[in-house]
Amino acid sequence: MANEQQLTNGTADAAAAAVAAETDSAGPVDAVKATIADVREAAAREIALVRAVAEVVGAETKRASLWGGVAIVFAIVGLLTLAVALTLMLAAVAGWLPAALIVPAVLLAIAGIGGWKARGAAIRLSAAMKAMKP
Repeated sequence: MANEQQLTNGTADAAAAAVAAETDSAGPVDAVKATIADVREAAAREIALVRAVAEVVGAETKRASLWGGVAIVFAIVGLLTLAVALTLMLAAVAGWLPAALIVPAVLLAIAGIGGWKARGAAIRLSAAMKAMKP
């Protein structure tokens, strides 16, 4: 039993001596400083990468927003033209007053259904985002 404990202590001393021989004369302080320098360099590279990605994403978002706005304007103009054309066509058949009431009512009903569907999607998205919080 005493021999086993002596062997274990001797093994531990040998391992400690091997670790001490591997380190510089300054010891673990320099190793920690080198590790901190490596971590700082890696963090600086990651920050530079994130900034570069954000710059690209920002430029593309700006471009998408611009063309999305142009598309929305022309879509609204197209829908207004369609509404006027439908009103004129229906007015020839049913008269001006019914045409002026029916076409906007149908368009508002379609818009209401779309809004209702969008609201449901927004609620589901909000619930999913809340579930993601740590």
